[in-house]
Order: sequence, then structure tokens, then C-alpha cells
Amino acid sequence: MNIAGELAARNAARSRSVALWALTNNLPRPLVYVDIGALWGVDNDQVRQLNAMNRLTIIGFEPDEAECAKLARDNPNNRYLPVGVGDEDGLRTFYITAFGACSSFLEPDLSAYNGLPQAEMYRVARSVNLPMRRIDTLVAERAMPQPDFLKIDVQGFESAVLRGCGEAIRNIAGIRLETQFRPLYKGQDTFFRVYEDLRSHGFILRDLRLTYQVGFEAVEFEAYFSRPPQTAGMAELLRIWDMLHDIPPGRAVEVKDGKLNFSTLL
Repeated sequence: MNIAGELAARNAARSRSVALWALTNNLPRPLVYVDIGALWGVDNDQVRQLNAMNRLTIIGFEPDEAECAKLARDNPNNRYLPVGVGDEDGLRTFYITAFGACSSFLEPDLSAYNGLPQAEMYRVARSVNLPMRRIDTLVAERAMPQPDFLKIDVQGFESAVLRGCGEAIRNIAGIRLETQFRPLYKGQDTFFRVYEDLRSHGFILRDLRLTYQVGFEAVEFEAYFSRPPQTAGMAELLRIWDMLHDIPPGRAVEVKDGKLNFSTLL
């Protein structure tokens, strides 16, 4: 990036920070940002800034106890729970892979990598039974507050996490999740099923960003969903969601007949 480009990027980030400061200044309570699959911590600078200003609370879930303990030590003002999140309360088999970030409650499908060397990262080193909780159960038990925003990075287990939100999903304004266009784990739902499920709950797709390739094939994306801008009582939350994730104003993405159509919201 040239100097002019760097300056433009810095000024844009600074403008977003100022706008977020203004939007969150008079909120009646801190925002609740739930990070499901919190390995290595929150990767969004704007979220971290609002958190440092006590305008946003982070609740993280990370089933790796050692990593969860480290996150809790490094972020004493936030809460991190050493459990998985899904569609049941109880124990479930967790597959720990050679590269820890690929671990999942679903078993990796090594055949999905067509013999590519990166398949070795997904090879299961061992499996253990780990505790799993539903979001709606935790909210009902008052073990956590109602989320405003969700970030989900659970290696193919997204549909189970969403089912486990139950009625709590009604009050969530935005969801960011990692998703695959074809299965990399056994029994996983792909992006297209997740898209239809979230549409049925009133969400619209706002943006897609490539994160991971299998060979030369674009497979894994970050998908950003939100409520429509006209949703009653959520206008302020939705403006904050867009700014946090640098989503262009008015952008929406529709999936129709297997095709992605980018459009502008009215």
C-alpha cells in the first residue's frame, strides 16, 4: 500500500472510531458482544476500543481450558467460559486436530482436501468429551446477558450454535460467522443452509469476505448478517454493527438460484 493509501485507511478507521464513540455515548448499558470460538481473542480493533471504553462487554466461549484461562487473565474485565456452544446442554465429543484452530465438535473430512498438504492440519490428534451449553439456557439462567451481537467461529458447527440460541435470537441485531461453501467437516451444514436458516429468523446477508482457500478454490468465508434497517427498536444497534465491521452503507447480498446478488438497501 502506498503512503496516500495508508493515510486514507488510517483516516477512515479514525472516522469510524469517532462515529462509534458518538453512537455509543448515550447507550443505557454496554453492548453485549458474544464471541463463540474465542481462540486468540477478538480480532476487531473497533470492538476492542469500545470494550476498553466500557461501552461494550465481551463474553467469550472457548472449550480449550488453557486458552480460555489465558484469555481471562489477559482480559480481566470480560468473561470467558471454558465450554462449547451448541444445540444441547451436556457433554459432546470434541475433535482436537493437529492445528488447534481446526478443532471442532464435528469430525473433519480429510477427503474434502483432495490430497492437498493442508489436510494434515485437520487430522484428528485425539478426541475428548467436553461440556456444551445452549445460549438460550444460559440467558434464561442469567449466566449471561442477552447478546446484541454474535461472532461465531466453530469450524462447521454454526447451525447447531444458531439452533441453541432459541428465542434469544429474536433480540440479536447482527451475526458474524465463518462458513464454508462446501463441507469440510462430516455432517456440517454449508453456507447455503445457514443462509436460509437465518433468513427464516428475519436476518439479511450484508457482506461476504473470503478467508480461506482449498488449493485455488474459494471455500471459506466470513458472512455478516443483520436485521433489516427498518427493524423496530434496532436502528441504533444496526448502525453500530455496520460501523464495527466496516460494511458499506446500504449493502445487502441475496442468494437466489445458487447465485450471489449484491444490491443496495433502500
